[in-house]
Amino acid sequence: MILKTERLTLRPFTMRDLKTTHAYASDPENTPYMIHFPNKTIWGTRRHLKKVIAAWRKKNQRLYNFAVELDGTHIGSVNVWLNDAGQGSLGWMIQKTHWRRGYATEAAKAVMAFARAELNVTTFSACCDHRNTASRRVMEKLGMTLARETVGHGHYKHGPEEEIRELTYLLSQEDTP
Repeated sequence: MILKTERLTLRPFTMRDLKTTHAYASDPENTPYMIHFPNKTIWGTRRHLKKVIAAWRKKNQRLYNFAVELDGTHIGSVNVWLNDAGQGSLGWMIQKTHWRRGYATEAAKAVMAFARAELNVTTFSACCDHRNTASRRVMEKLGMTLARETVGHGHYKHGPEEEIRELTYLLSQEDTP
């Protein structure tokens, strides 16, 4: 499954993506608001990549995680995870050297179009730490609106005592222009 946009190619991950994935997934500056990152070792990234690759082979696939390429260079990932109700939860991570160029929005729009057309997804959600203004902007550019705010402790690896506000954005078919 390969998706193309004006500037990007989205494709399933392979183990050839290990070094480029580790470059952004292990960088604390690239992942300050990520739940499961940074990966401290390349072995952690390898384990993650094996799970992502295996998801594409499942009979009842629920995770569609695409490598994002710009001019043949792997610069990040975008995914949609389907819950039991068939709703899609979006996520993305772009290498920091490629931030502020609209790649996350462009890749997420392509995955949303794929999920609508091929998987019959009508509702999308995405979450972020309240301090992650870049992800909030992506969600808003996708047409999503803030649905709820929750508070928890240590959810984003900032320490067990720190309260973290998580924002959840939604977009349903009725909201689509």
